[in-house]
Amino acid sequence: MTSLTLYDQLRQYRRQIAEQRDLALFMVFSNKSLEDLVAKLPQNAEELAKVNGFAAKKIETYGADVLRIINSYREANPDLAAAESTAYQNKQQTAQEEKEASDGSNLYNIFRGALFSFNTYSKDDAPITLKYDTAQEYADICALYRLNDIVTEGTTYNKCVSLIAYLSAHLSHNPAYDNHIKTGLADLLEFAWDGEKKESLNSVCLAYILRSFFLSQNITARMVYMFPFSPYDSDSHVVTEAWLEEQQKWVMFDPTYNCCISDENGILLSVAELREALSRREKLFLSAGASYNQKSLTTKEEENLAAFYAKNCFFFKINERQTLSGAANGQTVLIIPDGFDYDKYMLVKNRHTRRELRKPLSFMFAK
Repeated sequence: MTSLTLYDQLRQYRRQIAEQRDLALFMVFSNKSLEDLVAKLPQNAEELAKVNGFAAKKIETYGADVLRIINSYREANPDLAAAESTAYQNKQQTAQEEKEASDGSNLYNIFRGALFSFNTYSKDDAPITLKYDTAQEYADICALYRLNDIVTEGTTYNKCVSLIAYLSAHLSHNPAYDNHIKTGLADLLEFAWDGEKKESLNSVCLAYILRSFFLSQNITARMVYMFPFSPYDSDSHVVTEAWLEEQQKWVMFDPTYNCCISDENGILLSVAELREALSRREKLFLSAGASYNQKSLTTKEEENLAAFYAKNCFFFKINERQTLSGAANGQTVLIIPDGFDYDKYMLVKNRHTRRELRKPLSFMFAK
């Protein structure tokens, strides 16, 4: 049994080759290649080709010697070889996780920095008031889906939590859903209710259904469309806001992730407040029970969701009419920061701008 580890033997071989050929060590093998050799323990040229840095020329030049060293070590030290391999695999996994965490953190800071840099708003003076359906419009849906039985007694917030949990237990998210159901809420629910048997919906449809559930219980609610800064990013998001009478404020409920968000003081946030908190790099907290397609979010997924919100909180749209029908939504209210060329953005998207009024962020705070 040798006293040298496999890594040390391979490193010793690298030094010998470098001295013989008057090469820098990294020109023979990098440290990353040495670690990958120990982690993967290749036994032939085909497996060697999967090792970091081993292209055909390097395999032709050094492959036979490297495989001989590895195979000899494994035969003489089977337990040590396995232990070393596991140790280096764990090291690689840790390094990858740290890199992903660093990359994610960098992106998160970039998104939050964009929000901070674009935080003033101008407006037009055209008057507009959002219009909401009454609960009577949803009587049939209430009866069919027993919404009155689901809603708990207590505050508006408690009622909202009951309804979003009910929706999340029976509907699933699929960002690729193409919005082909056009005939209304009843058909959409029939199409998608109970995800194991039916189809899944995108965030637009989930927010539409949750808004309808809220309105059915006399809870004032609206859909908020959230968009990223980049016109090349097609991944936007839609959530539902509910007006909490007891607190006299809007609060965001996200049916895609079965959650709402609070700050470090426990204050529930609206979409506008979320944008401001993200721009100031404040610590945020998801509500208990946050989930995606009936599965609880991991800590990593919660971190990714925070970055996702930061990306999609650059500007917002709200339809003038919050109605049962998906059609005839009236004008669109745009909440766009100064310095952002929305017309150019839409030109890149190959879309037209029609019947849209621009309002300041403060518009989103009033009922």
